[in-house]
Amino acid sequence: MDRSSTTSRCRFLGVMPAATLGLGLATAIGADIDTDYPYHTEQGRAVRDSNQPPGLDDGFMSTLIASGLGSITATCGPDNGLFDPGLYVLLHEENEVVAMDTLGLFTPFADLAGVDEAAGDPSARLAFDRTGHYGSTLFVGDLVDETADTVDPDGSVGLFGLPAPCSALAFDPYGAFDGRLFAVDANGDLQAMAADGTVELFAPNVGSRATMTFAPEGAFGPALYLADPDGGRIHRIEPTHPAGEPAPIWVIESLGIDVLAAAPAVLALSSSGSFGNEVMYVFDERMQAVHRFGPDGESQGVFATGLSSRVSIELPHEGLFAGSMIMIIDDEIWVVRPQGSSMDLIDVLGAWGVCPDDAGCEADLDDDGDVDYVDLLLFLGDLG
Repeated sequence: MDRSSTTSRCRFLGVMPAATLGLGLATAIGADIDTDYPYHTEQGRAVRDSNQPPGLDDGFMSTLIASGLGSITATCGPDNGLFDPGLYVLLHEENEVVAMDTLGLFTPFADLAGVDEAAGDPSARLAFDRTGHYGSTLFVGDLVDETADTVDPDGSVGLFGLPAPCSALAFDPYGAFDGRLFAVDANGDLQAMAADGTVELFAPNVGSRATMTFAPEGAFGPALYLADPDGGRIHRIEPTHPAGEPAPIWVIESLGIDVLAAAPAVLALSSSGSFGNEVMYVFDERMQAVHRFGPDGESQGVFATGLSSRVSIELPHEGLFAGSMIMIIDDEIWVVRPQGSSMDLIDVLGAWGVCPDDAGCEADLDDDGDVDYVDLLLFLGDLG
């Protein structure tokens, strides 16, 4: 496809947090952004306060790195030396996967058009095989047919047979479930598929729109958690779960949410670090809010409110976005970090982009009308 058509319809807002200087600060000295980053679009101005997700916990800050993307799905890549450890975004309308860094700059990665009949299917979901049992590739599954697109590190695309068309895919990264591939099919049943192709019904009726996250050994696990927005419930399945039996419901009565009003749609687990030690983040699409819960289901307060009904969250523990939360709200991608983290460089340096004609920018240290690498280097020189 025409790469320029993709970049022209997306407004990417790039910022350089200190944590990502390893991206190549040495090579960035004197770099021409139009030459060295050919797939960036017009550099917009990231409004750090008024434009952040509403109702965000006071202890956190957010940065908008991409907007105007249309319908998307995204997940962070593994830091395994095979894939670049950035954010991989499936643009549903273009049926293309792009790789994005913390600047909000992206590189086309894989064109899925013509691979199968799923072009533009908004049900398509991404999952990386971190087990190594399935080729260590990126899987793209959907509700169209019983195949997933697989993308190798070099961007080449193939096909992989699934037990059924699926609305969710997840690999067991910790081994407690034998490193198998799990898929939620169109009937809302959870299927487990071994690397040798053996398939079993693991748990029926978990919800046709259920999403999954695995918890390692610890307060939350080992266990598999599934959020069912249509059923208003969260399931918790242990490795010893008898295959074919209904999935237990995770102490929903103590979640502090009216079960009849709740629609938990997305889960993300923080085992340690800046987002809390053993904390489950749950996005509720009906309440349009993200809640926090402890291992016993006790509420630990609301993390963000006033969002949208189309939100996904991820707490990557490796790669460029480690220590942050990726929050997709409609067609925007936000990076959320605690106040006081390295991303607070944004507050000092300002938005990466063009200054308003009249107002100017405090971060425009060389007074040339925009905020760019020169200003970053001047800022770092002042620190030194």
